[in-house]
Amino acid sequence: MKIKTLSNMIFRYVKNKYLRIKLKNKNASIIANNCNGSFIMHDLHMKFNTPTVNLFIEAPDFIEFVNNLDFYLKCELEEKQTKENYPIGVLDNKVVIHFLHYESFESAKEKWNIRKKRVDLNNVYIFMTDRDGFNLDTLKAFNEIKYPKVLFSHIDYQNENIIYFPKYKNHKCVGILSNYSGWFGKREYDIFNYVDFLNDN
Repeated sequence: MKIKTLSNMIFRYVKNKYLRIKLKNKNASIIANNCNGSFIMHDLHMKFNTPTVNLFIEAPDFIEFVNNLDFYLKCELEEKQTKENYPIGVLDNKVVIHFLHYESFESAKEKWNIRKKRVDLNNVYIFMTDRDGFNLDTLKAFNEIKYPKVLFSHIDYQNENIIYFPKYKNHKCVGILSNYSGWFGKREYDIFNYVDFLNDN
């Protein structure tokens, strides 16, 4: 194991213990358009009170999903046939879900159905990045989301709900924000105080 990797693991372990103590809203339902939400919940030892675990949803579909969350949580997840080497599901022939880290559609659907029943619509938090088809139209729709929300962006929109990542200012979108930054267990998305965000709303 590389020294840098070991250093990050040790420091992350300590950081996670502190963050778990600090977290008060332990039953929040984090709805995320990619794996950032899964990493955050895992590090905080939160129960997966959300179906959006180990997957990604393209930006326009994600906005449609969260702006009609109650409806889509009641929809049957159907398999979508594609040439991808991972299973894909669709809700109401509209919202496409990429189950990137699942071996089969059956296993993805099983987890989706179990976890969607845990969603507390009175304790929902939206985490989103400007990847996978995000554009100005999506930004406008993002601003209309009724739940507490945050967008991780490569552009500084001067918006209180948007966290700007200067590292990616010359890119088309932010990178993989769950990656470690440096040697001391800090993930890239740690520039945002997500524990306070979950506690304060």
